[in-house]
Amino acid sequence: LCYYSFMKYQYSLQNELDKISCKDIAITMGDFNAKLGIERKMNERHFHIVWELEKKQVKC
Repeated sequence: LCYYSFMKYQYSLQNELDKISCKDIAITMGDFNAKLGIERKMNERHFHIVWELEKKQVKC
């Protein structure tokens, strides 16, 4: 379940990042978080680590 949730989150986030400029990431993350269901149940620390990894992959 956690692995599926992570892959689903990673895929969805990458799709969103592909559509926006770097300055819009924070706003989009807010909208994206509002749509999360099961992923929101993950603990905050894990989510933060994943988000940090995703941010480092964004080329500005």
